Amino acid sequence: EVHYARVPAGQWREELLKMKAGGLDSIAVYAFWIHHEEVEGKWDFTGRRNIRSFLETAHQVGLKVLFRIGPWCHGEARNGGHPDWLVQRAKQKGFRLRQNNSQYMSSVERWYKQVS
Repeated sequence: EVHYARVPAGQWREELLKMKAGGLDSIAVYAFWIHHEEVEGKWDFTGRRNIRSFLETAHQVGLKVLFRIGPWCHGEARNGGHPDWLVQRAKQKGFRLRQNNSQYMSSVERWYKQVS
């Protein structure tokens, strides 16, 4: 497993090649929502957050990727990867995260559309 947003983009190839040299042919990758939408509606897919570039690099070095887009992630990210603004909104409006309710799922839908 590798968390692309925690590794400088300039080091991705080197780190992925080390994994491949260690015998891996596949890696699991979390996309932490909190890393891409720290402020509601302001998306960041640049630099170390550039998902497309990371996935292309993995392909170039010959690694398959299990891409885990959440919304909940068990990768030692605050709030399970949920943005702080969403956690606060859930508290203020009285809805629960990780539940099938319209307030939560409408935000998740926006996240999925951005990632796709």
